[in-house]
This record gives sequence, structure tokens and C-alpha cells, in this order.
Amino acid sequence: MPLIGLCLEFLGRNNPQDLANLRDRDRLSLQRFIANVRVETAYGGRKRIHVIKKVSRDSASAYMFDLNGVSTSVQQYFRNLGVQLRHPSAPCIDVST
Repeated sequence: MPLIGLCLEFLGRNNPQDLANLRDRDRLSLQRFIANVRVETAYGGRKRIHVIKKVSRDSASAYMFDLNGVSTSVQQYFRNLGVQLRHPSAPCIDVST
């Protein structure tokens, strides 16, 4: 099952846009529910298994990190890889490396 569907079902919501403005209480409840769940990602011709650690307050369009000295959003990083995110306003999920 796609992770976004599991999260929506747990929260009793139908629209992925509802995840964009989660209250801290709902975000933490969701985090407890999905922590340590294994998820599979597939992009760039590779499949990987990751373990969920937490649910970020920031979305992929807002979550910034340093990439070779340049501040980059998660959404821009994936766009540069040729991957279009389906729900860039949903919170990011931090996973194990």
C-alpha cells in the first residue's frame, strides 16, 4: 500500500492535501503509528528499503538542506533527478540511511 494512503486512512482523511496542514498533535500521532515501518522507494532505476524514523513538520517544497554548498529543497533535488513528486505539500518522512 502506498504510504500516503496508509497515512490518510490512519488520520481518517481522504485528500492528500489534508496532510499539508497537520496539527502537531496529528503529526505526532501519525509519527508514532508509522515509526519503524519499512518502506520501499524506487527511483533512478533502483529500489531501496528504508525504515521510517519520524514525520517532519516541513513539506518537500519547504524542507531545505545543503547540497554541495547550495541550499536545495527536497522537491528541487528530486526534480533534478527527473522525479516529479506527487504530493510536494505533504510532510517529509525522515528515514534511516
